[in-house]
Amino acid sequence: MNSSRRWVAAVAYASIFVVLGVGLLLVLPAGNDLSGAPQAPPRGEVSAGAEQCLGESVALVQSGVFLQIHEVDDRIDTGIGPLLVDGRMDRTSGAATLSGWCRADSDLGRVEVLVDIVVAEGVGLTGVARVEGARLALSVVGADATQESTSTSERLTGGALLSRILLAVAAVIVTARLVGSAFRLIRQPRVIGEITAGIILGPSLLGLVFPGITAYLFPTSVTEVLGVLAQLGLIFFMFLIGLELDHALIRGSGHTALLISHYSIVVPLVLGLGSALLVYPLVGSGDFTGFALFMGAAMAVTAFPVLARILSDSGLNKTRLGAITIACAAVDDVTAWCVLAVVVAIVKAGGPTDAILTVGFALAFVATMVSVVQPTAKRLLQTRGRHEPVGASAMSFVIVGLFLSAWTTELIGIHAIFGAFMFGAILPRAPSITTRIVDRLEDVTVLLLLPIFFAVVGLSTQIGLVSGRELWLLTGLIVAVAIGGKIGGSLIAGLAAGESLRSSAVIGVLMNARGITEIVILTIGMELGVISPALFTIMVLMALLTTFMTTPILSVLYPRKMVERDIKTRHHLDAARRDYAGRRAMVGVADPNAARSLIRVASWLRGDNGQTLRVVLASVIPPPARERLTLRLSDRIATSAAAANLTRLARELEDDGVGTEIVTRIGTDSSTDLSVLARQQAIDILIVGSNDPYRRDRPFGGLVGDLLRSNHADILVVLNAEAVATLSDGPVAVWLPDEPTDVAAIELALSISKGLRRRVRAVAIRPATTDRFDDIVVVAEGSTAADVTPAFAGASLIVVSTPNLQHELDTDVVEATSRRKIAPVLVLRAGLSPLHDDGVRRSQPAAASDTRTAVNGPNRIDAPPNALPAADCETIPRITDRGD
Repeated sequence: MNSSRRWVAAVAYASIFVVLGVGLLLVLPAGNDLSGAPQAPPRGEVSAGAEQCLGESVALVQSGVFLQIHEVDDRIDTGIGPLLVDGRMDRTSGAATLSGWCRADSDLGRVEVLVDIVVAEGVGLTGVARVEGARLALSVVGADATQESTSTSERLTGGALLSRILLAVAAVIVTARLVGSAFRLIRQPRVIGEITAGIILGPSLLGLVFPGITAYLFPTSVTEVLGVLAQLGLIFFMFLIGLELDHALIRGSGHTALLISHYSIVVPLVLGLGSALLVYPLVGSGDFTGFALFMGAAMAVTAFPVLARILSDSGLNKTRLGAITIACAAVDDVTAWCVLAVVVAIVKAGGPTDAILTVGFALAFVATMVSVVQPTAKRLLQTRGRHEPVGASAMSFVIVGLFLSAWTTELIGIHAIFGAFMFGAILPRAPSITTRIVDRLEDVTVLLLLPIFFAVVGLSTQIGLVSGRELWLLTGLIVAVAIGGKIGGSLIAGLAAGESLRSSAVIGVLMNARGITEIVILTIGMELGVISPALFTIMVLMALLTTFMTTPILSVLYPRKMVERDIKTRHHLDAARRDYAGRRAMVGVADPNAARSLIRVASWLRGDNGQTLRVVLASVIPPPARERLTLRLSDRIATSAAAANLTRLARELEDDGVGTEIVTRIGTDSSTDLSVLARQQAIDILIVGSNDPYRRDRPFGGLVGDLLRSNHADILVVLNAEAVATLSDGPVAVWLPDEPTDVAAIELALSISKGLRRRVRAVAIRPATTDRFDDIVVVAEGSTAADVTPAFAGASLIVVSTPNLQHELDTDVVEATSRRKIAPVLVLRAGLSPLHDDGVRRSQPAAASDTRTAVNGPNRIDAPPNALPAADCETIPRITDRGD
């Protein structure tokens, strides 16, 4: 990321707080001037004459200004039977004109009726019913639904209740599995099918077509029990979400993931707040502040479990884009639940003081869980091995801790699910613990309790409540705000973070999947009376649509061929990764003074664990005479003098904490002899310098050219070596014109950056498929060297890999940067021999007769008395291994 890109990202981060603050300051004061419509009672007794048409008892369903009058059906939990009349009321006066039909079994029969009424808050409604020219006085007085239901319907108890519960649960599981499997066939997440199965079993389909079956399967007595099981399912589900939350993913999410995640929360949240100004007067209920905050929270969430499944099914989880998205979703998940906890605290509080106390207690709860419960859990859940099962006592602790945590947060005034989520999040992350707990709880949660939860949600979802042009337009508005907020927020943040338009759009589409997380939030809103029945149905439809659309749109934006290409690229990157820990580097020393720059480069190399490499200083000494039939005394003298020079250089490396060895060889062919030394010493990277300026029309020649063509180790050629001594404090830059062939250069730049403690800047033609860089500068395809070179300005080092020197632009870039002496240029040729299974490239060890080792000091060489020319290699191990 260059300075302009970094500036854009900083502005984007700052705008998060600005947008949120402005949204709250503008929306909440404006909405507080709005008042809700008068609320009709949920059930009423009809009198004054209109009972001839509507019957003696009616059920009233109100969603803001929209009112429906239904027949009463006490066989089911909602008590809502077929629709009689509906219409819209005036929000201020409560006056309304409803149209529909009289009951089929009424005295008047199934005839058209118009009802003019006025709703009195919490009391009932009065008015006139006009039927075939007659005017029937109407009075509906609120009645106790519980007493009415008890008096008119049979309450199941004992064995009858148990048998009906078993039948209902069996029907729910079978329907959920069948519909879920059908959705899998069309490449949709199974959970969307299970949510749809709940709606199918409810009044929207089965209750509409076969009301008797719904009434038999889900009478009030049964749905009360299913409601409790659904809450347990919700608690266990949130516990598993917290338990499977990857802490490392949260901590390791880079700037891109954090920016996209937070922006994809704030933008739809603020849009949800703004849309509340339009939605609340129509279908709102309760206090405007609570309603607006819930609308914002509902718009902001992403279904982390559903997203993970979509990524897995599409193969995107194996790509860099999938890794960024799952990190975004993980951060989004935690942030959204924290936001919702605050919203619930505000809604349930009686005033500002109560809200502050509730938030304070919630923070104290979190602190206690982290400081007290987490260490206790670590001690109690310790196992001796990865495959050792979690015992019964440990599982009892988990279940009791789960229920107590949920009870505590419910007592505090937020919701039981937050305690369940928090308890799962603080448990130890050892695979022997989390895997066993998940294995024991997941099946009963996913196969039994969650389908029951979806069935209970389906019984509360009545698509028939969304009737008329106005409500369907409102549905379209809410869906548009939800999609635009998520995709738009992710798109803006992705572009600001340096992602391409396509990648940003793909992340936005994935983050737009809401699924089960949205259903959980809506259920809480219904419980608190913040979301009306019609709005609940609209939001459930929105959750299904935003999740359902993900896979088809994803297949267009990111087709399978592109996914497979990126998977192949990532596999290449992973397979070619070089961890420099435990590696051996060799520095070819011809001139001790000139070699100091090369040695300094070697000292900067670090493994992933920060460990320095072991450095071998090598020198090939020309023989004093051409004839080399025996090992002459003059050769010995030359070798000792060279070893003394190398020893002085080695001490400088040791002062930097780098373990060293020195080795010499008498020979006439420097490139061949250095290659022999590299093989004998099992060298992984050979570092040499080039005195000649690099020119595109004259590539590396001489010693460097021979080494590049013949040596099987990595070869690092240092250009502008004299500038190493006066290195700037800028980032380490790496040129990435074609990342799949640049893995070695990437790893070298990252390794040196650890030793120098510098940032890493990637200069690339396309966005990099790894997020391991601090800055990324993307240059346009078709750029010239003059266009690319400014991207390296301010860099302390420039790293290039030799495969890129096959292309004109890349050779021009190396020539321009080295000629202008912007910084030392490190040209890396990756080794020709494959890595071993442990990632280390090794040569066959030298024969015992091929080396002579000085064991009594660097200047004393104990050679066999009958040494032959093959033994012209002197190895002097250093004793000091600080930092190795």
